[in-house]
Amino acid sequence: MQKIPIIKINYSLEFEQIRVRDTFKKIEWFREHKYDPLFPGNKKLSEIDDGCRLDDLIELAKSEYNQQYYIDISSRFIDQWQWFVDHWNESMIEESALKFQDTYEVFLTSYGVGGSYDVPNTIVMNMRQRDHNRLVIILFHEMIHLTIEHLIQKYSIPHWYKERIVDLFYKKLFPEKSFEQNLPKEVLAVDSFFNKHFSQPEVMIKELAKYLTRAN
Repeated sequence: MQKIPIIKINYSLEFEQIRVRDTFKKIEWFREHKYDPLFPGNKKLSEIDDGCRLDDLIELAKSEYNQQYYIDISSRFIDQWQWFVDHWNESMIEESALKFQDTYEVFLTSYGVGGSYDVPNTIVMNMRQRDHNRLVIILFHEMIHLTIEHLIQKYSIPHWYKERIVDLFYKKLFPEKSFEQNLPKEVLAVDSFFNKHFSQPEVMIKELAKYLTRAN
């Protein structure tokens, strides 16, 4: 039986500078996948041109940093996580065969996209991209990503198909909090594989990979 994960909240000015730098380096990837990350000065991706300097953005992040803001949000975040603790369905989690980490290191930020992750247990949450009452909803989305990332890489599943898999797992495990992204119609092909192999994530993803190979 899996334990309910422990959430550890982190924030710092140093991390914000790293976040700005990493987001700046991925500008072309964000444009290609139609994401709209947030930069210091409340700048959107469309406002970042060739004349925009990374050093200037980092200095702006330093001037914007307000420690109390992060403290207030982290307190609200922990309160929201309690809903998941109270509604953790152990039998459904076991049936899904998803293996969650015992602990997640969650970094709060004001920059980048709404949420992102790094294996095995790091999640970054953008407080300014989301309604503060929905932060933990995004957190669980990223947690699901981390449980299947090794399979996504192993079978080379494209980005939007990966997002559909996560949406479907979320809807199955916590329908009260789940949400569905506005994804390309072709990724709905995932649904039949998910419905057939919900309790066997690797089989599902492997069969999806075969289908995508044939389709291409």
